[in-house]
Order: sequence, then structure tokens, then C-alpha cells
Amino acid sequence: MLLSKFDEWKNLLNDGTDLTFRLAGAKERIITDSHVVQHGIDSISQQTSSLPSVRCLITGELDTPVLLHKYIEGVKGTDKNQAPLISFNDDAYCSFGKRERRPNVKCSYAKKAAANAPIGEKGAFAYTTALNTMLAKDSKNRLQVGDVSTVAWAEKATDFEGWFVSALGESPKDNPDAGVSAVHAIYKSIENGAFQTDTTDGKPPRFYVLGLSPGTKKRISIRFWVVDTVEEIAKRIKRHFDDLCIDIPPGQLKYLDLKQLLISTAVQGKSDNIPPNLGGDTMRSILEGLPYPATLLNAAIHRLRVQRDGKKYRTQLTFVCNVVYPCTAIIKAYLNRF
Repeated sequence: MLLSKFDEWKNLLNDGTDLTFRLAGAKERIITDSHVVQHGIDSISQQTSSLPSVRCLITGELDTPVLLHKYIEGVKGTDKNQAPLISFNDDAYCSFGKRERRPNVKCSYAKKAAANAPIGEKGAFAYTTALNTMLAKDSKNRLQVGDVSTVAWAEKATDFEGWFVSALGESPKDNPDAGVSAVHAIYKSIENGAFQTDTTDGKPPRFYVLGLSPGTKKRISIRFWVVDTVEEIAKRIKRHFDDLCIDIPPGQLKYLDLKQLLISTAVQGKSDNIPPNLGGDTMRSILEGLPYPATLLNAAIHRLRVQRDGKKYRTQLTFVCNVVYPCTAIIKAYLNRF
């Protein structure tokens, strides 16, 4: 074998590395990008499958339906941080008539479920691979807001993807000013019209935000799904920080990320005590320009009332920075949109 002559070949075999190749002079980056190869794989898959082709709900093309969908990993609160996004475990959850009805043939429940939500192999592979990539621990497209695992991406490559996550997410310990820098970049881009000139075929690029949370330990539910232009999402983030703006205590960052806001309302200032659904409801209000949830206002007021007489924090600056400042900003922001 020609590859065995290379020194790195043994290391590749030991590591179990996947290899691909590119044909000389071909336009495709790798061989699997070739439309001819993809068409051949699809044809073989359909010929060897015992299931009839269906119209995929994702691609709109005829394809072999997937019986069991791959688990989505990285959604906090699910069993072992993995669960399916699409699944059915009882006839009661199947739409009327969406079952295989073959006389004298017993059909497994998985096949019935495939008829209930017909998604082809190509579409299922694409959505599960994309979500698992963006939900990975080191992904730059995800942020955790309370109980909601959020992923965001743009229609085309743009710096706003990173700014979005940094502005609303928690800044890394080695770069505590990342959030402030991202907010400044968003403000500056809106002021100089950068988002208006950044277009695709004359149309502004779209931005997608998906919020996922555990419906149960074994299943994932979609908390929100927001699609709009990059410019509109940027303007709503700017409005969010404008609404929160108040005088800053000494040593406090000007822009508070969502985790700081939510923790300030939680009992003992612990993230585990953030009220259920509060993170997702607050995020949706920001992204859609809606009034903030009343539960956010109530939580902020309650925390101030409970903590104001606490001897442990009454005279400490940390109490002002960690509770008074963010809770007061929340009350002001809520009234701005009331």
C-alpha cells in the first residue's frame, strides 16, 4: 500500500484517524463534496433500505426515513447530557393515519414513528451533526442561559456570531472584558452602518438563535427559535443594554451579561437557584424585543427585600455590586418596556 511508505501512516492507524482525499484538478475540496459521489451514496442507500422513500420534512426531497434519530449532546439537564430532539415512545403521540398499515404484517414501533415525523437520512445527519458541533464544550456558537442551552449562527461568516455569544454569555476568566468589548463592537457597527453594507446577493444575512432545554430527562424541547437579520438582532441587543443602563458602582463592569443578571435574582446568588424557565423567557424577550417577563421583575424585587436587612452584606460593596446594582438595572429595564 502506497500510504504505508509515509512515516505518519502508523501513527494515523494507531489514532484511528479518518482520511479522505481530493482528485487532482477537481473543484471540490474533498471527494465527498462531489455531487456525483453524493448521488451515488443516496442511490445505494435507497436501494438497500426496506423502507419506502418519503418526502423529508427538512430537505423536501425523497429519501429513506430515519427510524431512530441520533442523540443531541450538550443540553444541560438531560440524562448524561444527551437526549433525542425527535422521538416518540407511544402510539398516543403519533398523528392520525401516520402509521404503516400493511395487512398481516407486524411493524416495529420505530417504523411507525418514522412515518409520524418523516425525516430522511441526509436531513437527520445534517441537523444532528450541526447541533452537536455547536453544542460542544469548546464551541464558539453556544451559551448557557439558566436552564436553556442556546446556539446561534449566521447565514454567512460574520464577526457578529462571536459578539453575540460574548455580549450575552459569561466572559472567560482569562478575558473578563470580552463581553464589554463585544457590546462596544455591536454599538459601533450599528452606528457606522456596517450591518447594512454586509449583504448577500443584495439581501441582509439572516441570523438564527435556537434555545434548547430538557423537556424530560430523556427528551429535548425547543424553548425558542428566532430568525431575523443580523442587523435587527444587533439592534435588539443594543436596546437590551440601553434599557439596563444605570449609574455604575465602583469596580463594576458597565455591561452585565445574562448570567450575572439571573444570578442576582437567585437565592444565595447561586446559579442552581435561578427560577425555572426564567433564563429562556428573558432571552426570548431580548431577541424579539418583547417586554421582560414579570417573573424577572418579581425575582429582582424579592431578592432586594430579603437581602436588604442582612447583616452579612449590608455594609459590603460586594452586596451593592452583586445584588443591588443588577437588580436595580432589571427593575429599570422592565419599566422601560412596560
